[in-house]
Amino acid sequence: MPPISATIITRNEAAHIARALRSLAGADEIVVVDAESTDDTRQIAAEMGARVIIRPWDGFASQKNYAAEQARHDWVLSLFKLRLFDRQRGRWEGEFVHESVAVSGRVETLSGEILHYTCDSLREHGERIEFYTDLAAQEMFAHGERVSLLRRGLAPPWVFFSTYFLRLGVLDGPQGFLIAWMAARYVQRKYQKWAQLREEQKSEVRSQKSGGQTPDV
Repeated sequence: MPPISATIITRNEAAHIARALRSLAGADEIVVVDAESTDDTRQIAAEMGARVIIRPWDGFASQKNYAAEQARHDWVLSLFKLRLFDRQRGRWEGEFVHESVAVSGRVETLSGEILHYTCDSLREHGERIEFYTDLAAQEMFAHGERVSLLRRGLAPPWVFFSTYFLRLGVLDGPQGFLIAWMAARYVQRKYQKWAQLREEQKSEVRSQKSGGQTPDV
């Protein structure tokens, strides 16, 4: 088996980085690209043997590609979204969110389980929703997407219904209800922020038009 470099992108992950690094004990090296954390993320990672590199945040795909470029080995295991790929044949793509590895060659599925600890509290979940909906709204706006008032009104309750009932979140008790509610909130906030960007654009256009008019004499 070829040597493997494990890469992790971080920012203020002091509470989780040790557990993540322990899960990569089988890698030949671990590279942590940290986006200027203000907690002990870098110190913990360095003490556990990772090679830590500081790089200002430049987006998910950019950070991950930079981490792969810093690796000593061609086969890279990216922990944030677990993908094992040959960096000579693959590269992360995606401007805002939903980034993925585009590869030239055959793709196969590895067996095994991935334990993804998304967040530790409802407050942290809410903060992540705000962060990701910022990016999702910017992506929609940049791609010129349009969302009707009907869709903006119906999508959040539909997501709640689908998550809580159709996907059987109701069987998980209060936790299932909260997960469904937060899923609906994600959609609601994404559309709200998209609408805000659209309104700001319209206001800017109106301002430019009014500024270019010749006043009456």
